[in-house]
Amino acid sequence: MKKNLRASLLGATAAASLLAAAAIPTTALAAEGEFGGQCAMGLSLGMAFPTTCKVTWASEDGKTYCFSSEASKTNFLKDPKQNLAKAQEFYGAKNKQ
Repeated sequence: MKKNLRASLLGATAAASLLAAAAIPTTALAAEGEFGGQCAMGLSLGMAFPTTCKVTWASEDGKTYCFSSEASKTNFLKDPKQNLAKAQEFYGAKNKQ
């Protein structure tokens, strides 16, 4: 049951993030922060989409990560180490293609 709830929450977060990203005009996109300004939570879930970098988080090493929404940031920060590792893995693999 916990696994289904977690999957549902992640799915809802991903859907909300994608909707938020789709509403961003192309001219408003920012290439600030790590991952070229893409949503760090989205990357950790295996999805790449841009943000305006209005919602950010600074890691202990001083790097800035962007999020498509406060909800995405909140979910990311529940396990930042694991989510960052997943985001880095997906982003690296995506950019090798």
